[in-house]
Amino acid sequence: MKNLIYIIKISGEIIKSKKSLENVLKYTKKLHEQKIKVIIVHGGGQQADELSKLLNHNPIKINGRRVTSDKDLEIIKMLYGGSLNLEILSFMKKFALHGIRVSGIDGNLLQVKIRSKKEFDFGFVGDIEKVNPDILLHLLNKNIIPIVSPLACDKKGQILNINADTIAKEIAKSLKVEKLIFFTNVDGIYKNENLIKNLDITECKNLIKEKFVQDGMLVKVQNIIDSLKSGVKEIQILNPNKQSSGTTITKNYPVYIDHFIGNNKGPITTIIGSIHGNEKIGKKLIDNLRQDLKKEGIYGEIFLIFGNPKAYKQNLRFINEDLNRLFDKEIFKKLSLKVILNNEQLRALQIAKILKKTDYCLDIHSTLKPSKAFVYLENSKKHIKLAKFFHTKYLVSLGQNFKEKDLICSTDSFINSNGRYGLTFETGFHKDFSDFQNVYLKTKLFLKKVKSAFFNEKLKMKNEKFSKIHLEIVDSIKPKTNDFKFAKNFSNFDIIKNGELIAFDKHKKIIAPKDLFIIFPKKEFYINKTAGYFAVPI
Repeated sequence: MKNLIYIIKISGEIIKSKKSLENVLKYTKKLHEQKIKVIIVHGGGQQADELSKLLNHNPIKINGRRVTSDKDLEIIKMLYGGSLNLEILSFMKKFALHGIRVSGIDGNLLQVKIRSKKEFDFGFVGDIEKVNPDILLHLLNKNIIPIVSPLACDKKGQILNINADTIAKEIAKSLKVEKLIFFTNVDGIYKNENLIKNLDITECKNLIKEKFVQDGMLVKVQNIIDSLKSGVKEIQILNPNKQSSGTTITKNYPVYIDHFIGNNKGPITTIIGSIHGNEKIGKKLIDNLRQDLKKEGIYGEIFLIFGNPKAYKQNLRFINEDLNRLFDKEIFKKLSLKVILNNEQLRALQIAKILKKTDYCLDIHSTLKPSKAFVYLENSKKHIKLAKFFHTKYLVSLGQNFKEKDLICSTDSFINSNGRYGLTFETGFHKDFSDFQNVYLKTKLFLKKVKSAFFNEKLKMKNEKFSKIHLEIVDSIKPKTNDFKFAKNFSNFDIIKNGELIAFDKHKKIIAPKDLFIIFPKKEFYINKTAGYFAVPI
């Protein structure tokens, strides 16, 4: 297995703080114990400013970047080429880590040229043209940590100051490292005094556009965007003294999309899994189908969408808001006017682009408590005929007078509003794979059967009679206080008799007005604190 490489960039503030530097090296030690190779790149802007002040010299900066005069160059040569990396190396001894000082000059690591004076004259500042990482790889293979200082020289031998963030970025790009980490005394990237835990490239660009990042952080974010575009998988900005701090940036929050195009003409079918991150079966179905579709012929086009990977990774229903409640034309109009989109809003727009051209959409969900499998669908003969193909135990639709927003703004309603066919599958308890297996096998068969004739409503179901909707959702339970609780531990499709006690809302009893089925009996299951739904048999 190829060793992973991490690049750690540390600011001058980190080197100056004994506690901070020790915490960075503790982290480095843990990485080494996991057989992860590490390159450390250091800055020293704070030390350069302090030494300049002692020498009665005022440094100049433009958009967070240092202008390097003759005097500045002498100062940074003393610091970057000597005292700062010696400080790091001496601290490494405490953790039994072995390092070697490397500048951009050593081993021709960095090929640079003096920065153009077209816009500003930055003095003796260089731009990197090429990285020759051989010296770094040689040291890494010997389990030695390169400590890279931000100095290089051009073809004429002129020593130049190079931005340390840029060096970290360019080395990361050349080696396509797994992770680039910026350790700094700032906890991460902020917007309106709120720490942003996760970002993608689009959101980074929006933060720059709205001027939420400036000066040194502006340079850092610009370098981050370039790194991600060039193959670096993940970048973090961390405060080594605060474990809960940090911003993680990835190229995008991908709604992982696989696109298969068959040799035969047919409709476009989309399968969505794990649009709620804590519903694991959807991803399992997507993963299984992906392998099958690589081996088997298909009709038309098929999209497999892993809906909310970030929420899935954290085992959360969603990060910012319920993704499955955003599929509404009015919501999309508002989102198109927003500059910065959150995790789910960005995904909703990405998925909607696929759904707008989709003929059939199967959205796979699971319940968090034991439940019979069911299909949620529009009450029409076409949808019923499609749903019966999957042999699920219950068909559930909305009653005509039921107008609750959270059930209407979903993938199936969005695609149905465009005159296509959308079904939502609840495959049962996510730890029980029996119902999942049925849906999986039927989905495979469905994808083989999907032909233009099928789309034109000519699907022939052998030995099956037309079946009606089994249940219709007619009402919901709306907690009015924070003291709401169910009278007992209800599960999906439990029958509630007329007059039976359902729940307590503070001291008020909620009584069943007639014989009902209960669906999704969980407090705050949706954003609007709906505790469950009442359904009646049809």
